[in-house]
Amino acid sequence: FEIQRKELKITFNDNGKGFNVDQVYNKNAGLGLINMKNRLKSINGEILINSQLDKGTTVLIQLQI
Repeated sequence: FEIQRKELKITFNDNGKGFNVDQVYNKNAGLGLINMKNRLKSINGEILINSQLDKGTTVLIQLQI
């Protein structure tokens, strides 16, 4: 994690099998991801997910502090 200009950034990644982010959001298949997005939005935060099949996933969470 890091703190810059009153913003907390938490990044984590893996080199796992990855997934199609758009497909998960569009089909409401990832309720956990949707819940995290909604909860962060309620406290003026955001979550950014970048994932590629067979290459892994990177997640960035940003919060104003």
